[in-house]
Amino acid sequence: MQFSFPAVAMLAALAMYGGTGEQMAYTYWCVEKGYARFTGPVDQSEAWVSRAKGWIKVMQTDVLLTLGLLTCATIPFYMLGAGVLYRLNQQPDGLETISVLSNMYTTTLGEWAYWLFIVGAFFVLYSTSVSGLGAGVRTFADGMAVMGVIERNDYKTRVKIRRWWSVISPLATAMTYLYFQNPVWMLTLGHLFGAIKFPLIAGGTIYLRYRHLDKQIQPSKTTDAVLWICFISMVVLMGYILYLSYFA
Repeated sequence: MQFSFPAVAMLAALAMYGGTGEQMAYTYWCVEKGYARFTGPVDQSEAWVSRAKGWIKVMQTDVLLTLGLLTCATIPFYMLGAGVLYRLNQQPDGLETISVLSNMYTTTLGEWAYWLFIVGAFFVLYSTSVSGLGAGVRTFADGMAVMGVIERNDYKTRVKIRRWWSVISPLATAMTYLYFQNPVWMLTLGHLFGAIKFPLIAGGTIYLRYRHLDKQIQPSKTTDAVLWICFISMVVLMGYILYLSYFA
């Protein structure tokens, strides 16, 4: 036994890593749920500091619970794939992806589990598409403002861009799927770009932490250390992706 696996396996693992979360989407969710609004305008009072730290604690708890739930849901899915699909010599690919994945449940539970899997897969994929679209249109509109295409404070124009992009984006995605008809390849490629994006998000977080965060609510040294460790790890992973893509 040795620590060795093909490069394509590493790319698949990194793609999985790139699809595990949407950091930018979560920030929009927090804003629209009113976390910052409930905290109130920034001032030097102890009440504001208490409210701000309280809502930060809410976000930390939310993230930890999500991490636990995702881990508990993902590990059994991988174990089923390795234990069932590997023995059947089946690999999800092309238009047969859903039917192949359903074998993990029909083989272990019986044929009746097929429709249970289909219903569950529909709700999971539908909710993922809707939430991803909601995040994508907001990121796109804000990106236009950051790049100077529209005025930063022009909220009406930003709303119009969101509405138009919420129609154009799913149509473009659907047309791409109909052309390639290979969801596994599309997800792998898309999530690889997501993994490359993570270091930029972590770097932006570090910039905001040291340049714009109020000193009254600065994190602990342990939190800072974890943040830097995550940033460095992401940079190393991004470099490894680029190495495998262009030099290996």
